[in-house]
Amino acid sequence: KDQTTLLRAVAQERTAVPALTLDCIGVDTLDGEIQRLAVSLGLQDAVRFHGYVPWDELAPWYHGATCHL
Repeated sequence: KDQTTLLRAVAQERTAVPALTLDCIGVDTLDGEIQRLAVSLGLQDAVRFHGYVPWDELAPWYHGATCHL
């Protein structure tokens, strides 16, 4: 898991695809570091952090996604 690289890639690709969004699902084990990076990269309107989602509730997220990382 390398969320730092992922966020930097999203920031870079948003220049070509302004509507690009990222939904992050999972427990925050870094004390908000990744959320702060998203803000510093200007991605606060493009990245949504959902926290923990139970396994049996993940299917709609997968079905609605264009890309899974």
